[in-house]
Amino acid sequence: AGGDDDDGAPKRAPKPKPRKKRGDDDDDKKDDEASGPGQKGSFFLGLTLGSGAGIASGSAHGDSAHKLASAGFAPGLLGQVKPEFGYFVTPTTLLSIAARLQYVTGLNGETRCGASGTAACTPLTTVGAVLLRATWLLTDGPFRFTFGGEIGGGYIAHTQTFPLVSTGKNPANCGADQMTQCVDALLGGPFLIGPTVGFFYELGDSVDLVVGLNSELGVPNFTFNFDLDAGIALRL
Repeated sequence: AGGDDDDGAPKRAPKPKPRKKRGDDDDDKKDDEASGPGQKGSFFLGLTLGSGAGIASGSAHGDSAHKLASAGFAPGLLGQVKPEFGYFVTPTTLLSIAARLQYVTGLNGETRCGASGTAACTPLTTVGAVLLRATWLLTDGPFRFTFGGEIGGGYIAHTQTFPLVSTGKNPANCGADQMTQCVDALLGGPFLIGPTVGFFYELGDSVDLVVGLNSELGVPNFTFNFDLDAGIALRL
């Protein structure tokens, strides 16, 4: 009889699971994101230094009589500095704008300037360009390979030495005695476009070592230039 009473006794319903409060799901997601690897900042501030070289053709900046009919190798002396500002539209996709400020060395001036046509000409020393960039971070971990592209406007300077025109004095030559080989600048651009590769190395929660090999194809003044740049960036 006791067994019958036990069998017939009403069973207690299981306790309902406690409801999640509004915002609990959002808090869980935030916790997951905060505990995930890698830097989380959305804004990018960078500064790199470097130098470049490439091929160029056309008329020189100092004297249009200096011409390269076909493209030839030319260095871009001394180098360039590139400040950059951008925004991560996704954790691995960076859109940015960079300025390329180049300091040119090694050029010599001709002696055909001024009212008399015999004063020394001042050689070109600086050129600039502005570039829009898209960069993708390809790998996980503190060492992040990058790939991207850039497009913009401005000029890239390459130095080129031109041979003496004759053994006698000639206005196409340089130096006070007009007997020195001219070193002039070939300017590529003003339309610039090209791919980029490199890497970010995370030095902390917001600091990166940045290294890039950046290329610029310039038209209608032809150049195909490669820059090797390195510097520091902040991801905030």
